[in-house]
Amino acid sequence: MSSFLDALKAAPKSSQAKLNTFLLSFQPQGKAIAIFLEGRDDPSFIRVNVQRFAEQKGLSDDPHSLL
Repeated sequence: MSSFLDALKAAPKSSQAKLNTFLLSFQPQGKAIAIFLEGRDDPSFIRVNVQRFAEQKGLSDDPHSLL
């Protein structure tokens, strides 16, 4: 059985804490793209798709800004 102190130590590492940190800075009308990855990432796949999305939404004036 873990102690209350152990639970407090582990809390900042939880997925809920990470989501809360994101939500504190999230601006729905802002010009930023948030990406959440699970498992192994593939930078080339992510870059191409995020860049395409950013250009479609008018979030990227510089095509190299996501590199």
